[in-house]
Amino acid sequence: MKRILNIAEKPSAARELSYALAARKNVKIREIGRRLRVYEFELDWDHEKVLMIFSSVAGHIKALDFHENYRNWNSCDQLALLDPTKTPIKEFVPEDKKFLEQALKNEAKNCCKLFLWLDCDSEGEKIAYEVLEICQQVNLSMRAPENVKRARFSAITPRDARNALQNLTQLHYPTISMVSTRQEIDLRAGAAFTRFLTKFVQDTFKIPLHGDKKVILSYGPCQFPTLGLVVDRLLTIRAFQPRLFYYLELKVRCKRSGAEELVLSWDRKHLFDRYCCALLYEICYSYLSQNHFESVVSDIKKTAKSRRRPLPLDTVELQRLASRVFRFSSDATMKAAERLYSEGYISYPRTETNTFPSTIDLFKLISLQQDDPRWGGFVQKMKEHWNDCSPRKGSKDDKAHPPIHPTKPAPKQGFPNKECEAIYELVTRRFLACCSTDAKGYETIVIVKVGFESFRIHGLSIEDAGYLEVYPYDHWSERTLPAELEIGMALDVISLMMKEGTDATMAEHIRKIQDREYVVKQGNCFYPMALGLALVEAFEACEAFLARPTCRSEQERDLRQISEGNRDASDVLYAALAAFSCNLQKLSTATNVLRQVFSVHFDCS
Repeated sequence: MKRILNIAEKPSAARELSYALAARKNVKIREIGRRLRVYEFELDWDHEKVLMIFSSVAGHIKALDFHENYRNWNSCDQLALLDPTKTPIKEFVPEDKKFLEQALKNEAKNCCKLFLWLDCDSEGEKIAYEVLEICQQVNLSMRAPENVKRARFSAITPRDARNALQNLTQLHYPTISMVSTRQEIDLRAGAAFTRFLTKFVQDTFKIPLHGDKKVILSYGPCQFPTLGLVVDRLLTIRAFQPRLFYYLELKVRCKRSGAEELVLSWDRKHLFDRYCCALLYEICYSYLSQNHFESVVSDIKKTAKSRRRPLPLDTVELQRLASRVFRFSSDATMKAAERLYSEGYISYPRTETNTFPSTIDLFKLISLQQDDPRWGGFVQKMKEHWNDCSPRKGSKDDKAHPPIHPTKPAPKQGFPNKECEAIYELVTRRFLACCSTDAKGYETIVIVKVGFESFRIHGLSIEDAGYLEVYPYDHWSERTLPAELEIGMALDVISLMMKEGTDATMAEHIRKIQDREYVVKQGNCFYPMALGLALVEAFEACEAFLARPTCRSEQERDLRQISEGNRDASDVLYAALAAFSCNLQKLSTATNVLRQVFSVHFDCS
């Protein structure tokens, strides 16, 4: 019987994919040491019975680093690290992954084909290639393209797994090349700037850090633009000059006994001129005193309103929602989401898509949720009125994965940790909400005249809650106005007040820049520490714009062109390294400027 080796990205994914393909029947489990399991089961594939051998890695199995000659910080000039002709690099299997490498080789020896079930994103494509390279060392048949296949899927369910097996493809080598290029750029830029900045600061300044930490100014091409955003927001807040404004507020009630007090807002919103506002207040007060402190309803407008159901869920929106609703960090959110995905509860959580393809069976996915007591009743109503339900179409489609959605019901005993429980509920409620109907109601605007000034109050009655019934993360507050209000009705004025306020604003934005003590999190906001401020200010002063988001976004655009087959990897690599070299030269020739900026925040050593 032919043996086929199948490799997933995580142990839990290997387990769930094995059970999905084998229909949970006759799956044998072998343990290799304490860290790795191998699943074996027979399967009918390509008109014959085969033995499927399923195992996993744990992310990247290979690492990238400089040759030993250049790992010492004093071995070469920092600029040389940005020149591939001067400082060669190598890809290798780290010591902590040697066990996995040997396990792969042992399994590959006895198999005739290799099916790669790594995550279907760019990193997964590169990991798949790393697995292939290792297997090819011991099995020459795996050098033939017909014996190596890529399985592509967006959820770990029996349906998705079988569909992937029936539609196996080839590895996408342009994407592999893109990831390799990004890894080399990040390694070279990270090493060059980390060494330069650290040596400069250690030689010149005393920088207090928590505990016994040694001052290492670690540079990351992704993290520094994030730091730049935090610093930029702080500087914007510091530069903001609040301005006092003034406004009128009117309180009235209907003439019947026990009538509710109504607070009306001024049509002019507010004025920055205190004298002008005071003058209008006096005019209004004079009018009221002459009219027995009564005001008149001048107009009532009633219009149909709706609150649109949310778009299907993508990764950025998942992180934003989890932060707002649960105060979860992006890191905690994605760890929980990836665990749910690898155990088959939700679809792949790294997607830019917010439009469901026409091929996905939404009715079936919704029906899976009908026995959950939290939303089963809502699901039943959706099924009864299915013709009225359809998700909105967003503007983004990464052509790789659908929006994030649940793929099987939650376990009856619940999830093992609160993060998984919360993220599963959020994903499910969002999915049901986006497949439901808009909330509908009526807005009533009552306009009251006091002399020549107009005041108004808004009321809202919700006729059909629609998606809001299952989605507590949106609020559309109902406000009922007295039913007897009509045009021409006189209202008792309780008070007319002139008030003041200030125009103000606030900020927010991730883990590595926290760990490196560039920013600190206070409550739900990030604030740059002195070290983070000094770095960004120093870069800007030297016109080395490394902390601007455009720096990384332009690189990502160029890297995508490699994946799309429109640019050669070496061209993108050398262009990116040339840009980094230019910025490093700016910093190294302006150490006096760096010293001046850092001296504002730190004492000299």
